[in-house]
Amino acid sequence: MEIERFVAGLRILAQNNVSTTTLTRPAVNAGIVVAHDSPDYHVAFPGLCVTADGDLLCVFRQGFTHAGSSGDDGRIVAIRSGDDGASWSEPWVLVDDPAYDDRNAAVETGPDGRIALCWDKYLSPHHYGAWLALSDDGGRSFGPAMRIGIRDDVHTRSRPVWVDATHLMVPYSESVAESEDCASYVTHVDLESGEQEHVAISRLGERGPADETALAYNADGSIIALIRDNDQPWLWQTQSEDGGFQWAELRQSEIPSQFTPCDLLEADGLMICSFSFRQRRNERLVASRDGGRSWDIENSVDVFAATPGIGDRSYPATVRMPSGALGTVLYETSPHPHGGRIYFSTNPLSQFDASHESCLHADGRHEPALLMLKPPDGDFEVSATYRFTGRFGARPHRVGWDVGGGGVTLALSYFMGAAPDRWTDFAEGVEVAVERDGSRSVVLRQPISASFCDGREHTLTLHRGGRRCTLLIDGQCLADMEMPHPAQTAAFRVAGAAVAVYGITARMVT
Repeated sequence: MEIERFVAGLRILAQNNVSTTTLTRPAVNAGIVVAHDSPDYHVAFPGLCVTADGDLLCVFRQGFTHAGSSGDDGRIVAIRSGDDGASWSEPWVLVDDPAYDDRNAAVETGPDGRIALCWDKYLSPHHYGAWLALSDDGGRSFGPAMRIGIRDDVHTRSRPVWVDATHLMVPYSESVAESEDCASYVTHVDLESGEQEHVAISRLGERGPADETALAYNADGSIIALIRDNDQPWLWQTQSEDGGFQWAELRQSEIPSQFTPCDLLEADGLMICSFSFRQRRNERLVASRDGGRSWDIENSVDVFAATPGIGDRSYPATVRMPSGALGTVLYETSPHPHGGRIYFSTNPLSQFDASHESCLHADGRHEPALLMLKPPDGDFEVSATYRFTGRFGARPHRVGWDVGGGGVTLALSYFMGAAPDRWTDFAEGVEVAVERDGSRSVVLRQPISASFCDGREHTLTLHRGGRRCTLLIDGQCLADMEMPHPAQTAAFRVAGAAVAVYGITARMVT
């Protein structure tokens, strides 16, 4: 009876791995502005901090391509907002070494009001060290640069962490595949003496978790690190209990993010991570209420939806603003002369306390989840309102409708696989298969340009009219195929993932 109340006017014939639960129903975030619109430059990799006077300072790379092969391709610029991100200044240049591509900048304000800026230098195909500079004027200018660490081919990304007014921790990574020293690192810097101590966060020589690393203090004084992995579709996590000198073994965080780094901060006792859902699909916020031991993946908060077809994007950086809300910057761009944008998003912290409501939970991570229904006679439409919760099994991840009749099943599904590399368009598509006598034959498999595996709510519809069956998501036709037999069953099916279903409805069509 619990499941039946979510299925309006249809009889349930069978079900597998479908239950009821309570989850939030995240709203689409409307608090988005364009912080910087570049008509021609490639703009990317933003960092963000709150200055001592309460302004927002955003730093980012400005260049011609994604990664420079000459010194004139890549400099660090800044923009500023004095009204919690509602409007932004024109950019000004902070760092522009004529011999290198200056990139991957991040900033943080210290207890004495000084701002630390870290970045790395690059010239294809190598990086040339991590660097640090300080500002005494709220980020309008920075003093001489200090080389950080003893590794050369390393890259920065996330903000430095102030221990006190004279000590910093700077995270960076060496991810050269053939290097026995590849790892994620943190360097402890004494700003008065100039002394540095270098600590490997991950195991030396392991390429997977040797990538961009975000650090933040927990409410109990421990330090949490979240690390990007280009091969695995989640973030790695570790923790230090002694101020960042010794680190626990890495573990899978279950935060579903790949091909882009995250950001991390503490706010009102919550650990909050801003991340890109799956393969740079859209940006979301997820909270931990137990100091990072677990993450409330199913109830993540919407930040920004990716523009289909733009693969060079994301890199969220998030701060707690003076208003109490969370502010996040990210980028979407193309190479010169096409240009790109830096976006700014606002999310109230209260979104993590949104009310829960009852829904169906179709858990197809380990074996398919299925809800088989008796459709109306004649022509009909049946629709399921769903969202991917962020819990995933093996790829590809599928959601679709199976139409059965005359001993034949026509399976129409939307799927999300794995892109061959991060520069291709999203590996999403539609598949139609015919199942008969225990055999399965794929008759259609083609890519689509939209993203429906992004943590947002969508409507999956099966339209049966005459001899044809049509699969639609949010009204967009994905597949249309003939089914000569009368429809005896219509089954909602999920595989490789867990989805929340807020209702299934049916109607007769003429």
